[in-house]
Amino acid sequence: MKLPVFCGRDCGGDACPLLAHLEGGTVVGISHNPEAGDFLRGCPKGFALPAQHYSPHRIKKPLLRKGPRGSGGFVETSWENALNLIARKLQACRADFSGSSVLCLSSAGSTGALHNTEKLTLRFLRATGGCSSVKGNYSSNAGAHALKKALGSDYLRSGFDPATVAKAKLIVL
Repeated sequence: MKLPVFCGRDCGGDACPLLAHLEGGTVVGISHNPEAGDFLRGCPKGFALPAQHYSPHRIKKPLLRKGPRGSGGFVETSWENALNLIARKLQACRADFSGSSVLCLSSAGSTGALHNTEKLTLRFLRATGGCSSVKGNYSSNAGAHALKKALGSDYLRSGFDPATVAKAKLIVL
């Protein structure tokens, strides 16, 4: 069975459409989805998704650091304990430094499977005591700033039509 999926690795392909090959409910391979057209094709990152998903090294439970930062010491903890710890740390930070001391740097990125992930995080942080946020996201703010300087302040979006790249006389990356 083949199931349409996408790679959300946020590497510039912007969620390349792929096909997952399933046998008995397990993904056994990934291939290019012909419905994607000529310009969005899978790459080794996308084709490696099953190996990452089924890796014995994948973290599946919350881990709590034991020892100094960078020591590599972690122990498993319950989801309830992990979430309570996060809530206490957020409350303490806000109590000591105000709600604006929490910075929301969320974006869709590799979690593109959940629509508007960056907006959900921002809503959550605002609803639970406030936060500071950036305009745009940490992946594209430098590009957006440069485009405004180069093309004027009315220029609101960046991006390109992949079909036009072959006809370009100059590409600056």
